Amino acid sequence: MKELDQVLVAWLDRHGDSLDEGELELFGRFLETNDMELYAWVTGRSRPDDAAFAGLLDAVLAAHAAGV
Repeated sequence: MKELDQVLVAWLDRHGDSLDEGELELFGRFLETNDMELYAWVTGRSRPDDAAFAGLLDAVLAAHAAGV
């Protein structure tokens, strides 16, 4: 989905160089989630059950809201 790409790719472009191996692996697993579920998370319609995914989502959404 184009909307997901805009948010997630922009975040990775800005923050990817500062992620450690574990964080990159988490982001990769996060991206394996189906697009409809990711879209629901990014739009605030639902939250991930996985605490690590929820933390990553919070970081992505905070950066997106701040334009960072």
